[in-house]
Amino acid sequence: MKLNRTLSIILAILLIFGFTSSLHLIPSGKAVPGGTIYVTPKYNNFTSPPTSVGTWFTINVRIANYANVAGWQIKLAYDKSVLYTSDKNITYASDHIFPVGTYPAIPSAVGDLNSTHSYALMTTTTYGAVEYSGTDAGLMTVKFKILKAPSKALLWLEPVDTWIIDENIEELPETLINGYFEIRLPTPPPAKITPEPQKVVNASLTPSNNFTININIKDAQYLQSFQFKLNYNPTALHATSAQLGNFFPPGITPTIQIDNTAGYIKIAASLRLADPPASGNGTLASIKFHVEALGESNLAFSETVLRDPLGYSLPCTTTDGYFNNMLIPKLAVDPPEIADPTLVPPQTFTINITITEIQDLYYYEFKLKYDPNVLVGISLQINSVLNEVNYDPYFSINNTVGMVWVKVEYYAPAVPIGTMAPIALVTLAFRVRDVGISALDLFDTVLKNSEGSPINHETYDGTFIPVIRDVAIIDITPHVSAAYQGHPVKINVTAMNKGNITETFNVNIYYGSSNLIGTLTFTNIAPDEQKTLTITWNTTGVACANYAIWAEATPVPYEDNLADNTLTDGMVRIKLVGDINGDGKVDGTDLYIWVLAFNSTPGSPRWNPEADLNRDSKVDGRDIALLIRNFGKAG
Repeated sequence: MKLNRTLSIILAILLIFGFTSSLHLIPSGKAVPGGTIYVTPKYNNFTSPPTSVGTWFTINVRIANYANVAGWQIKLAYDKSVLYTSDKNITYASDHIFPVGTYPAIPSAVGDLNSTHSYALMTTTTYGAVEYSGTDAGLMTVKFKILKAPSKALLWLEPVDTWIIDENIEELPETLINGYFEIRLPTPPPAKITPEPQKVVNASLTPSNNFTININIKDAQYLQSFQFKLNYNPTALHATSAQLGNFFPPGITPTIQIDNTAGYIKIAASLRLADPPASGNGTLASIKFHVEALGESNLAFSETVLRDPLGYSLPCTTTDGYFNNMLIPKLAVDPPEIADPTLVPPQTFTINITITEIQDLYYYEFKLKYDPNVLVGISLQINSVLNEVNYDPYFSINNTVGMVWVKVEYYAPAVPIGTMAPIALVTLAFRVRDVGISALDLFDTVLKNSEGSPINHETYDGTFIPVIRDVAIIDITPHVSAAYQGHPVKINVTAMNKGNITETFNVNIYYGSSNLIGTLTFTNIAPDEQKTLTITWNTTGVACANYAIWAEATPVPYEDNLADNTLTDGMVRIKLVGDINGDGKVDGTDLYIWVLAFNSTPGSPRWNPEADLNRDSKVDGRDIALLIRNFGKAG
């Protein structure tokens, strides 16, 4: 029984300290009130970074709502793979329940509870000299070092060896409230899950044929496990098999569930404990489908869950797919996007309205909407498709509202139009009226066959978007604010493409009024993308002074906004070697500061990087030689 062992320990302590005569026994039958022993803070939640491996944090074990307390013992268990402490990091609380001097400071202990957990043990008694009765007071404080991130663990009060006793060495009733430790990874931006190809539209995929799609993930971070359910039309498709892609390492066995009656496949997989979490882009799984019949099917995601190593959900977005093995005619604006930096007023351009994958076309009609403030329709040509001339055309251009209307009716002996490849039905010409963007939207479209029946079809709109070319410098950050003459200074330069086409451009970096440090080349910067490059400034021969750092992006062709091509951001002081305090001279003050750092290295309490004049990560005689060389100089 644990009280027998405890009683022996306490009696021994009482004899040693000579306080047995002061023991006040509580009469038999007296009510013994009990209270709460609790860990605080109850939830030790951290995020990595900034709190990460190697960081220390402190918890307290406290007592609440007790009376007649004469001694206590706390055994706090924790996961030793996640947290570390030692006996020197276990102390009595600053607001201990017993006054200073009324209890012995018994050494604390740290040991192994089992193969996975350790414990911190502490105890003391007043040997009957005083009692504690109160609403809240401290028992012990423990500092823990974080060993693993991400991680989570319970900090629990081991009930067998955690107790409160009264003067009669009787254990008081207790309620234990444990603590909890957790260090989480920061919440990343949403990962993107998409099928590849997103659309499987192929009339050759007739029944009994097979095809495969990949389920890809992009911009994933800290992924430990995933699951998703892909729903499909079981009258058109059956899923036959699936396998993991390359995003998880080999040897992972997925869970795959296929239900071709309900029409879904469910895939789940998890990394092994020894595997680091996965980040980046790749393929989660490949799914093989068997075509059952002519038809169409959405490939719709549901029950999609991504989790990090601690089991927390990660944000994600999904894009559904589509399958169709029926012939679906497509009426489209070609090209779908008109982007040309030379298309400024009053330049002109043409577009085609094309038809694809159609049989037995005998009538077509459409309206095309555009912005009349940006574009002017100047001509329209009805094309004799496949040299067929037996048709009646009707059309109009309305530049007040910005609309083109076309209707073409074929008549006997016209041969119905049939084509799989795109073919131009109509050619339209526009003049650019003003700088701006205009949609080229098809609407009220009608296709009919030779029997006058409507033909189901898809439409694809277009856009006129004049090319915007605009590059900018948005940030300059020197790695240091001061450097010795001859020491290299790294400078981060962040540039952004504010235009709508991918750009490659040069950025010149200067110090002072017009002193060139060097040139950085920003290559293939996508629209709205920003990128940071680093340049190293060789300060050899640079006069001692404060210098503004600035950068200038070389204008790209047709760039109108040049105001943001130049940015001044950051100051760097170049100082004499040995001017440790940066007051413009090398004198006794610098020598004194150097002596304080002598014989130190990074991580030492006395380490001062400014005293490491030759940058060899130690402060020694070579550095003092450099300081003495400039002693008495100013600059």
